[in-house]
Amino acid sequence: MNSDPEELQEVRRWLHEVGEEAGLGEEAIFQMKVAVSEACTNIIRHAYLGDHAKPIWLRAQQKGDGVELEIRDFGQPFDPSLVRAPDLEGAHEGGYGVFLMRNLMDHVEYLPPPDGGGTTLRMLKSRTA
Repeated sequence: MNSDPEELQEVRRWLHEVGEEAGLGEEAIFQMKVAVSEACTNIIRHAYLGDHAKPIWLRAQQKGDGVELEIRDFGQPFDPSLVRAPDLEGAHEGGYGVFLMRNLMDHVEYLPPPDGGGTTLRMLKSRTA
């Protein structure tokens, strides 16, 4: 996909198909869609600084009893250790993406790509979790 927010609707349709093929329930599929939407939105805003013409690679594969997703960008590298937990008591817009991903998915890890450019995000959603 390109880093155009308009493409997220098609990504969510694709994720629904992937989740159904893997035997995930509707709630797990919904959670997967939210996590991937948050990840892509963060890439668009932060890695690509709002540029809607950059590539975002998405890959899904059945893994064990669930789905492993990989999302790769080629923008500004992301260091998850710099992200603080959001203040859930105070109302503000933004800053919940990483928190949501970590709470909706069963496994979340950020990997530096082998060529050093951008970030690779790997997430897992299981049927049994």
